[in-house]
Amino acid sequence: MDVNSQLPEPVAETVRQRLGQSAAIEFGFASDLTPEGRYGEAWLVLAYPSEQQLGSPEDALLFVISLQRSPFANSTSARLPWLRRERPTDEEELRTNTHLALPLKQVESVRITQLVGASALEAVLHDGRIIELLRFSSGLSNLFGQVKLRLDALLNHEEPPPIERKQMVCERCGRPIPEDSISCPACRSQKQILLRLMTLVRPYWRYMALASVLAMLSAAVELTPPYLTKLLIDKVLVPRANAHLFVWLLLSLVGLRLFGTGINIARGRLNAWLGSRIAFELRSKLYQHLQWLSLSYFDRRQTGSIMSRVTRDTDALYDFLVNSAPTITLNLLMVLGIGTVMVLMDWKLSLLVLVPAPLIVMLSRYAWHRVIRIWRRHWHRWSRLTAHLGGTLSGIREVKAFTQEEREINTFNRRNFEIAESGEMAGKINASVFPLISFLVMSSSFVIWYVGGRGVLSGTFELGTLVAFLAYIGMLFGPLSIITNIMDWASRT
Repeated sequence: MDVNSQLPEPVAETVRQRLGQSAAIEFGFASDLTPEGRYGEAWLVLAYPSEQQLGSPEDALLFVISLQRSPFANSTSARLPWLRRERPTDEEELRTNTHLALPLKQVESVRITQLVGASALEAVLHDGRIIELLRFSSGLSNLFGQVKLRLDALLNHEEPPPIERKQMVCERCGRPIPEDSISCPACRSQKQILLRLMTLVRPYWRYMALASVLAMLSAAVELTPPYLTKLLIDKVLVPRANAHLFVWLLLSLVGLRLFGTGINIARGRLNAWLGSRIAFELRSKLYQHLQWLSLSYFDRRQTGSIMSRVTRDTDALYDFLVNSAPTITLNLLMVLGIGTVMVLMDWKLSLLVLVPAPLIVMLSRYAWHRVIRIWRRHWHRWSRLTAHLGGTLSGIREVKAFTQEEREINTFNRRNFEIAESGEMAGKINASVFPLISFLVMSSSFVIWYVGGRGVLSGTFELGTLVAFLAYIGMLFGPLSIITNIMDWASRT
């Protein structure tokens, strides 16, 4: 049986009541309009009295059955039943109404008539009468156009063509599934993706552990200079004492910077090697997987789209592994370390730094949810453009032979504009939200200046502690800004 969604049991039972319990249903397709032209659910079902009579138009019966659901079904679900997020429950009342039971042998041909805002599938009988089978909205034109071809093939005793879906939709959320994908990007589990990625990282766990140790050392080196500056001010410069510590503190600052530079060089080279190896493994496994896929997979997808998966997507993952992931790790360690040191120095003053935190979290969540949707759309548009370019170049002789240059140029320009449009939208969101986040992060320094400055003037707060606090806030601004930018990098990946 071929159906565009699961055939409801009340519809199947209605068919069996007419043809008997041995009835065989060849196909059933749902429309989003009732025979009266209202939004609802109507089914076109072709059935035979038994399985032995399948394929014989003389024994087939064409049913048009409307299905009425309980009143609490929302309008979107009633109009597009296969997008229903929740399956019928026992409490949901399903009622059927048979509008038509037409023997297929009485039908000479099938045609589609364009109406205002909808279309109608009509049957032309041998006696010249025209019977309207059912109506459907423009969104189902492609589907019922194929249903017409299938019925024509049955009437002409030909092999019926398979129904090709123009675009699938997610049964869970109702969003359209991109043409070059078989799963919904919105419902895809990010945890499962990370777990699958970790299987590629597992052989290199020793190097990953070494990279983590180097990241922690780098964070510790970055956190030490402000504290040494505090000691230099409070113990040497302000009291004008302990002159012997002056040179040692300066040498410590220089030595820490040199040590930190060496760690960063080693960490960067290790991350580059790790990212290259993991991207190599991913490309190899992806290519091996492609070799074992069935021919139907390649029939449903364009060559350029598959090439985009192997090249652009793996390059994006490499960029994330080499640049984004190590930077995320280092800066998260920096944020945790800065917060710990500031609390140990003065916990009351540290609380003032958290004043703009709720606004920062809200803005970050808003930007993340908006940008990630846009970049998903952007990558799928890139895939379609690559597929179009590959198809055009491989068939350039046909394009030239039939003088279709203008059409191909217009198609390329339209898809190229879609890519530019989505990239512009994401760029505008980043340009609007992330400067606001940066300002909110830096606004805490104004509060520290006011409270700490008054403490220094009144003698209740040390100058070196205030300078160290301001230095740590400046250091906190860097990691937070990078993390917000990495949100953009991660969404692109």
